[in-house]
Amino acid sequence: MTQVSPVKTDIRNDGKRVLFAFLAFFFIFSSVNAFFVYKAISTSPGVVSENAYEIGLNYNNIIAEAKKRKLEQDGQINTNPSQDTPHPK
Repeated sequence: MTQVSPVKTDIRNDGKRVLFAFLAFFFIFSSVNAFFVYKAISTSPGVVSENAYEIGLNYNNIIAEAKKRKLEQDGQINTNPSQDTPHPK
């Protein structure tokens, strides 16, 4: 049988490698975060409506009006009560 000799490593070399990996990780992490901050600031603010809060408060009314308009367009609601036509089923 042959004897396997233990691998000799330089402790200082391992310490430098760990330090390099540690610094590289935080450098990459910080760079990616800086990129995302730049993209978030430089792109569109995402504001669709200036009065979004008020629209949200009236959301149920808006939905009801949209359903009413849809039914009127489909001819299911008689908007002119003077006509004596039956509603389609």
